[in-house]
Amino acid sequence: MRRWLAEQTTPYCMLSVAILIEAGHLRALVDRVLVIDVPESVQLARLTSRDKVSETLARQMMAAQATRERRLAAADDVIANDADVSTTLEAVSRLHQRYLQMARERPPR
Repeated sequence: MRRWLAEQTTPYCMLSVAILIEAGHLRALVDRVLVIDVPESVQLARLTSRDKVSETLARQMMAAQATRERRLAAADDVIANDADVSTTLEAVSRLHQRYLQMARERPPR
């Protein structure tokens, strides 16, 4: 990951790390933490539907992850993903513009 990060030439890049919060040592690789958030009931419904697993297994999978509260406490930015797709895309677009602005204002490394 460090090598990949060093090779990037875009204004900013994103790492998709499902266990970023749980694996605390990875936090040093990023400047900000973005959490895509949904209520646990929505997470459960999506997990059982997408992965075709029982509710019991889905709850076990969720229990192995950081809690929603812990993820939100670690977040610098949050996108709510419990509305329609267009609403989520608008939030992503706004955050993209913000990240571009932050990259322009960041001192050279």
